[in-house]
Amino acid sequence: MTKDTGPFGSEEISSSALSLNEIVGQAEAVQRLKALVELARTQGRPLPHILLVGRAGAGKRTIAMALAKEMGAKWFPCAPQSLQRGGDVLGVLIKLADGDFILLEDVASVSRAVEESLCRAMEDFTVNFIMDKGLNARKMEIPLHTFTCIGTSNKASEVREELRSRFNVVIELKSYSEADLELMARALAKKRGLELAPEAATLIAQASNRELHQVRAILDLAGRPATGLLGAEDVSKALAILGRTPRAVGRGPVNTDDLAQLSGPQFEVWIGSLLERFGFRTEVTQASGDGGIDIVATLDRPLIGGRYLVQCKRYTPDALVGVPAVREFYGTLVADRGAVKGLFITTSGFTVQAREFAKTLPMELIDGPTLRALLEAVGGPPEEPPVSTFTPSPGT
Repeated sequence: MTKDTGPFGSEEISSSALSLNEIVGQAEAVQRLKALVELARTQGRPLPHILLVGRAGAGKRTIAMALAKEMGAKWFPCAPQSLQRGGDVLGVLIKLADGDFILLEDVASVSRAVEESLCRAMEDFTVNFIMDKGLNARKMEIPLHTFTCIGTSNKASEVREELRSRFNVVIELKSYSEADLELMARALAKKRGLELAPEAATLIAQASNRELHQVRAILDLAGRPATGLLGAEDVSKALAILGRTPRAVGRGPVNTDDLAQLSGPQFEVWIGSLLERFGFRTEVTQASGDGGIDIVATLDRPLIGGRYLVQCKRYTPDALVGVPAVREFYGTLVADRGAVKGLFITTSGFTVQAREFAKTLPMELIDGPTLRALLEAVGGPPEEPPVSTFTPSPGT
């Protein structure tokens, strides 16, 4: 299939593009989008404007493409650098037919001039065009077809309020777990007429840094074996070209004594990987500004599902976690109204007072022995622990 070579040309939806039914790991988002598609079809009108929010690699472009595919629409992907002036917006919008999609990636970075034109176009499907200059200047109002604007951003708060308010629907995408990425890798390979060996899918998931576009990049470089079966050796060659190796963190220490080899951030990632083996989707927070929360873990299950906040303390065995740390964690938990439970995980233990404080609260205190039991419950981690030269102090 060919693409329009102009900067604002439409792109054909790839035959390997996933449908909404084939997207995994975004259950809530997909459910809402399916409902929107069904409503639009019933009412015989285009989809409303949608803002997709999520970290890089969360699959925003993949989901936008899936929506366009569901609606049988053409789509016009636009990067911010291609839209510098109000006239640039006009150049793409006048090409849109009823129901067409315009995808504005990183919509928070568009210029003020572009934002002004875009807001009006999204609101009443018209744009103003100024003809001539000076005394001869004339303003012409140009009607547009009813289109759908899909915007993407890492955070909704990064989009200026005037533009954000034009998006009728805001959908937050979660980070993918390795299990999710294995399923997505198999689905993408199948779309390409390939079978993906289980060990190859695992390698791709481990090396993709939780980012769906990296799964695509690895599959692209892995090629098309004559047998139609993409194996671990094919994937390893692709990873070597990309300079990546499967993530070792989270596949390491067999017992909590070995966790002393990890730095604090490594321990957090390791705990995130352990939680994923119990069905959670996890996101390790930034080193600063996290309010004392190290991991946000989401469980998509009835009754016990929801958003869990996790704090990790990699202490030496003789450094017990006391009441002040547990009380501070509880304060953060209460402040986050979307959380259903808190998990405080340490390699050491908790004082009697700390356990007494947490006994009736929506918190679970997990000490070293409990951590070992959790490892046994999932069959223990693989054999090769990540090695670090970091030497912990008693309270870090």
